Amino acid sequence: MTEQATSTRIRRATAVALALFGFGALLAVGFVATKSRKVTRQPQQEVIVAFTAQSHTLELMDRPGTTEKQTAINLDQPSRFLQDTGKPKLPVVRKIILLAPGATVQRARLNNVRQRTQALEAAIVPVQPTPVPPELNQDGVEPVTDTLPTLPAPAVPDASVYESASAYPEDPIVKVTPDQWGPYDVVLVDIVPFSYRPKDHELTIIESANLVITYQPSTVQHDRRQFFRPAILAQAMKELENPEMLASWYGELGTPEAAAITSTAPIDLSIVRPNVFLDALGVSAFQALAIFGTDATHFWLLGQPSTDPSIAFFDGSTTSPITTNAYLYGLDGLIDGTIVAVGSDQVQPAIRFRRPADQPTTFLNASISGNPSSGNLVDVDVLGSTTGWAVGSAGGTQPGLVVRARSTASPAFSAWDQVDVLGNAQRLRAVYAADATHVWVAGENGSIFFYNGSAWVSQSSGVPVHLNDLDGTGTNDVWAVGDAGTILHFNGSAWQNLSATNPDRRNPSSPDNLTDIEAVDAATVWVGGTNVLLQR
Repeated sequence: MTEQATSTRIRRATAVALALFGFGALLAVGFVATKSRKVTRQPQQEVIVAFTAQSHTLELMDRPGTTEKQTAINLDQPSRFLQDTGKPKLPVVRKIILLAPGATVQRARLNNVRQRTQALEAAIVPVQPTPVPPELNQDGVEPVTDTLPTLPAPAVPDASVYESASAYPEDPIVKVTPDQWGPYDVVLVDIVPFSYRPKDHELTIIESANLVITYQPSTVQHDRRQFFRPAILAQAMKELENPEMLASWYGELGTPEAAAITSTAPIDLSIVRPNVFLDALGVSAFQALAIFGTDATHFWLLGQPSTDPSIAFFDGSTTSPITTNAYLYGLDGLIDGTIVAVGSDQVQPAIRFRRPADQPTTFLNASISGNPSSGNLVDVDVLGSTTGWAVGSAGGTQPGLVVRARSTASPAFSAWDQVDVLGNAQRLRAVYAADATHVWVAGENGSIFFYNGSAWVSQSSGVPVHLNDLDGTGTNDVWAVGDAGTILHFNGSAWQNLSATNPDRRNPSSPDNLTDIEAVDAATVWVGGTNVLLQR
């Protein structure tokens, strides 16, 4: 597998990433500038679910050596019970609550508790543990069988010494465990709805309450909207609390969106919330352009503010602006931390690069042969440890600009050479390199050019509109998107027009421009643009 294939590549998914969180591609965002360069934590959020304990039965057993009768408090229907050696037998209720991806739980509490106290005729005696299978379903319904993870067994209350004056358990919430269930970030909350005071032979019964989970949203969002078979989604809808969040991800059951969920390919983009980046940079206006990450704590974010810097490093909690003396538009890299950003210094094309061993905020200037006097670069594709292509526009009679990383440069990507592409007659906006002998560039007026390792040829796109992005999974699977809802696919021999008639259903008379495409694999392709997000 090539370095390109193993790299975390989010550059072309920018519009997709922004659209997932309510931001259109290349959307200008205004905000109040702050002096702080630190990322402020997201405000705490809460999810509240109803909790009722009336469907549980508490068994009371005879005290050894006495003639007291066995007694029981029947609430509604039996439920499963857990106990620890030498402790009374008390039921544990498990709530499985869906949270925002990457959230950190701050606390769990019961509010608006309705309870009653009942004197007992007999003491509750200790019993030996009885194994209880940790099934997700607690209502007797046969669970949907699939490759779902096994949930850990509910926690056993840590009781005080039997026969003491202290209530057992002291807190009805005995354990809060952040976990995952399939693709979902959940918190498992184990609750004992009974409180027993052995010395007084009294039992407090929690009949109902609101379970409140306070959590801190993550600034790095993991979009875990994996697309299960409808039966699995139906189980999640039924079993996981906080159904509003599930509905917002998938749509209500029975809708065309839910019925269309058939693919098993995961989509798990790690995305930094754009507003976090903007607030941290403290600039007056910003166009979010690109994000590249190697893991959840190493992100480089690229945009177009009113003043430099236009790139920053994000470690998961703090944003560090990087001064490059350039306005940068394109970003790509390798999983080892090699980063290449391209743009303009307001006059000449500019390339900035980072070596893997350097500090995350250290970027160096790269040279371009011929030292072009004007122009800018807008897209870059890093193919390997010494190979990369970048495209854009130049002034004069040759408006197109293509540069290639010099393979002998030391350090890598420190020197780039201009390339003549059939006279550079068109301004270019996108580049995709499948390998060293299969490189495509595209741009204005439907122009597409192909490099076979020795020469460039023009390929017919069949459309007159500007093409804004390219991506693919190999030499026979290449995609292009452009203005007026244009979607093209290259199958190894010719380009086919697969454009949606009206990508923006809210405004059928005006199809939106498509600006970004991300080909995850041969079966999964994401397309983003102005107010539109498409998935194949």
